[in-house]
Amino acid sequence: MKKLILGAIAVVCALTIGYFVVQDRKSPTISDYGLLIPDLVNQINDVTEIRITTNHDKFTIYFGSEKWRLDIAESYPVRFDHVQKFLIGISQLRKLEPKTDNPDRHAELNLSGVGIDGSDTILVELGTQQNESIAEVYIGKSRASTKNPQLNEFYVRNPDDNQTWLTEGRLDLTTKPFDWLDTTIVDLDDSRVKDIIIVSSAEEPIQIYRSSVDSDNFELGGIPSGYQMRHQYAINDIGDLFGRLEFVEVKSDDGWSDSGTSVTVSTFDGLELNARSGIGDFESFFVFKAQVSDSDKQEILHEVATLNKKFGGWVYKLSNQRMEMIDSGLEELIRPVADE
Repeated sequence: MKKLILGAIAVVCALTIGYFVVQDRKSPTISDYGLLIPDLVNQINDVTEIRITTNHDKFTIYFGSEKWRLDIAESYPVRFDHVQKFLIGISQLRKLEPKTDNPDRHAELNLSGVGIDGSDTILVELGTQQNESIAEVYIGKSRASTKNPQLNEFYVRNPDDNQTWLTEGRLDLTTKPFDWLDTTIVDLDDSRVKDIIIVSSAEEPIQIYRSSVDSDNFELGGIPSGYQMRHQYAINDIGDLFGRLEFVEVKSDDGWSDSGTSVTVSTFDGLELNARSGIGDFESFFVFKAQVSDSDKQEILHEVATLNKKFGGWVYKLSNQRMEMIDSGLEELIRPVADE
């Protein structure tokens, strides 16, 4: 949490100063209504839970085991910068003017509340893991600021108060749980890749390789006599299999069993990455492991340690597109030489 607070204080100060400078240029006075949640700047250190509820989703982002985590993704770590920007943003929302206090008109601003048919209200609750509430607010319609193009305007209200407010600030709020996660498993530059070997119990092993670090294209090993690669781009795509590799679902590795399918990537600088798929409920999920194949470079040793720390305890489901690459059989990648 110390990292959050020290960073937050610096950014809050910068945002606040920038806000007042811009406002001074735009108008002679600043709204007298103040911040939407006046005490939050001083309470950021106490926030350990962010609960977001809509008619479609309900999830909690909480601080535990030295990281911010998403409860509905088996407590997988979320992006720290998202949490930081969100907490700073909501702490700096400033009231511009009061709007309707008539409950019959709340729906016009998407502020009728959650659990109501057709409502698009977002409920944000900030609290502690001891169920102590720090703040809660309904967030409704938003638009670009009419005074400052760098800011946005948000209609809000306290769930216990009919009074609605137009506020202004920088608030990056997403109601899609996975948008809070860093879904990148690994991002390996294909210029480093020496070879990829895909082993499946149902198919002959597939090897994709580059003859030298200067080669632009990958080659396919094991091509029978009288055959050639069907499409160069398909081979290159497999060579870049671990480039910007993202998951579509993540689980704890509890109960994971090996199915025998594996993908091993080796690099020219001595890194080796292995992914192995599971069975049953873990079909299309992979465990990942990094190791040093042939290197004593400190940067490679550090990379291996960092990756294994990230991979540890998790299994990742890959997209259908990546699974199609892994499941490609040799017959799909080659064609007869005379087949034009």
